[in-house]
Amino acid sequence: MVKREKRENLARLITSNREEIVALTRRAEVLAEEKRRTENDQEGLRGEMAAAAERLEQALAAQRKADDDYLQYRAVADDESERLVALEGRISSGRTDSANVEEQVRELQAEIDQQNTHKSTINEEKGRRQQEIASLQDRLASLRSGIATSEGAIEDRQRNLTGAETDLDRLRDRMAELSSAYEATLARRNLLAEMVEHYEGYGSGVVAIFEVADRWPAVSGTVADVIRPHAGMQAAIEAALGEAAQYILCQNHDSACEAVAYLRANKAGRATFLITDKLPMPTERPALPTIDGVTGWADSLVACEERHGRVAWALLGRTIVCQTIDAARAALEVLPDGYRAVTTGGDV
Repeated sequence: MVKREKRENLARLITSNREEIVALTRRAEVLAEEKRRTENDQEGLRGEMAAAAERLEQALAAQRKADDDYLQYRAVADDESERLVALEGRISSGRTDSANVEEQVRELQAEIDQQNTHKSTINEEKGRRQQEIASLQDRLASLRSGIATSEGAIEDRQRNLTGAETDLDRLRDRMAELSSAYEATLARRNLLAEMVEHYEGYGSGVVAIFEVADRWPAVSGTVADVIRPHAGMQAAIEAALGEAAQYILCQNHDSACEAVAYLRANKAGRATFLITDKLPMPTERPALPTIDGVTGWADSLVACEERHGRVAWALLGRTIVCQTIDAARAALEVLPDGYRAVTTGGDV
């Protein structure tokens, strides 16, 4: 039940993370598109500002020309005024005939009228140029403000995009962790299923423990799982181990106590636990008897991982394997008390 709930929780978390990754991916795409649009808008504003700046330069050039024209008008007007003053002096002194004077007055008046018209035109042109310059300056200020605003918007969108990408990376990492945990859980489940099938014929307590062994990571299997007899030694090692073949290996005392309590609470049978971190280290023992038919010490006739070496020593280190019962009896006569002998045929 615990294993199934854990697996279901992992599956739900993975599904939730996948949905969040999809949502964040879409958000990142939207933010990127908004950023592109803002950049395009900004580029348009920059183009418009460049055009406005060019028009402003043209208007300023026209303004300068109008100023030059006005100065020329002033110079001409001053000349005409001087001529008019001179003519008036001549009239007052009587040094010219009336017909000639009238003609000159008309000419001067016509020139003055023309200059006045030109002056009005220049003034109107200056007014238009000044209005255009003011309008262009306002437009440039507005465009600069728009560009500054768009730059701020681009920075905001970039920050949002960076944040979304960071969240996306974090979720992908979390997704990878959850997927690994889920795969590990599935692998553990399959292993336990194989172990339960493998332990068919074992005691009910052993089978019950391995049905829920994921509760106790310290449980690593049975003695028979970790000790593998050499070729031709199967019967001898099975006889030497006896019921110990079904002992459950556990790395620490607390986990073993919890497993025993589980068996009692559920009335699931009995099981014997071997606490591997409490097993004694190998010690010296008598030399192997030099008797015909003696094969060797039982712990030397099996294969196991180095970390399980003390298991083999604790259970088989005081057992000698012989080819016949007579050889076994002879070997025990020369060995101290506490040693056992088995035959390769499985006799004890």
